[in-house]
Amino acid sequence: MTKSKHKNSKFYPIEDDWNQLSDKYREKIPSGVRIYGEKVDKVYNVIDWINEGIFDNIVEKLEKDGYWLIPLYESRNFIQGLLLRSPEGAVIDKLYNRDFYAKHFEKLFGSDTGSDVVGFDPVLATVGDLLLDLRSDITVNWDARHRGVGFISASKGGQVADNQFNNVIVIKKNAPKSIRPEKVANVYFKIKNDSAKDLSPEEKFVAEVRADDPKAIGCFHAMLGARIRVQTDKLPELDEGNPITMTGISLFRSEYQGVGLGRGRHLGEVVRSLKNVKWPDSVIKTGVSPFLILGYCKLLQLHEDYNGDFGYDNEIMIKALKWGYEEFEGHAKPNYYTTPRAQGLAYPSVAYNLGRMYNRYLVSQGADVYQGGDKEMDKKYNLGDILYVEDGGEGLNLDEYLDLPDEFKTQVGVDVSKSSKQVNQDFSDLDQEFELKVA
Repeated sequence: MTKSKHKNSKFYPIEDDWNQLSDKYREKIPSGVRIYGEKVDKVYNVIDWINEGIFDNIVEKLEKDGYWLIPLYESRNFIQGLLLRSPEGAVIDKLYNRDFYAKHFEKLFGSDTGSDVVGFDPVLATVGDLLLDLRSDITVNWDARHRGVGFISASKGGQVADNQFNNVIVIKKNAPKSIRPEKVANVYFKIKNDSAKDLSPEEKFVAEVRADDPKAIGCFHAMLGARIRVQTDKLPELDEGNPITMTGISLFRSEYQGVGLGRGRHLGEVVRSLKNVKWPDSVIKTGVSPFLILGYCKLLQLHEDYNGDFGYDNEIMIKALKWGYEEFEGHAKPNYYTTPRAQGLAYPSVAYNLGRMYNRYLVSQGADVYQGGDKEMDKKYNLGDILYVEDGGEGLNLDEYLDLPDEFKTQVGVDVSKSSKQVNQDFSDLDQEFELKVA
């Protein structure tokens, strides 16, 4: 292995992965090497190929049989190997195989893929997956439909060789008729496509960052500037500067630039604030939800939108979060503020939940959220059951600045029996439209 490394790479020997296996699997595959359930009787190597004349008269074999086979493994009824043949002439079983989509084909192999990989890239196309039944000389393309068509198109234009290698399972000529080629092909198609493990959102993000995808790079730099990392060690740049760990990269990257959230301008202040709360490491070790980060951004954006009329003070918010964790005996953890959320209003909901703690903290310090003279209402307001500033009361007038349904307020324990006032200023010219997703 080369000793040279890119500064952003973390190369390590694959044997390190192998060493993670249990003793049962480290020295062998317990169920053995098999083809379609049959134990492999012979494993071919280069000496076998030479001794058996596999490389003799290749051109004649191609002209006579239409293919050239390099065997790798052999069982009683099957051979697995590499098959050199024309991309044309194989059949598709439409009962199980993927549908063919011409538009999808054009997207796969077009010139505007959004990455450095364009056109028909043989690295990605690799080899097709075929079944060759020597009893009938039928060749089935069981999982390479779009790639197979790609090879045909490219060969028609003289862009690739007339013959291409394929991964193949061969049904021997003397195999019993009970072995049905359509069933064999179907079984392999299902297993291959069901067992494939999708990239995690973090893995996908890393791959796109390393591939210089513009949208991923934009999100990456926003996180870098704000000191936010994701749950992976594959982006070491984000580990610098004592960052906070965030879960849910997919949600964050799709919504952090929302107009109503400040288009990412508040991320640095939010991270600073959350770090200053100093929740125990045990509380935040699994990461902070993007709902909390972006809901906090909503609070800061409200303060900005309304030129301070919202009455918000971020240093009070930090103190309130500290106080809440202590006052509620550790229950007011980061996820305390992220649920519940009103349908389609995730970030205003989180901002409202944060604001409730803000006002409760002020009350604990002797402030009056309500000064209306009604003792019973005083009690409700100042306990935080109704969070609505009136008659010179201190705190955040959440009901006026966050338009949330009564069903949500009732769910979080707010008494909605008294109607809220309307904001006197006209902020209709503010562009607050952006798509919100609720987990």
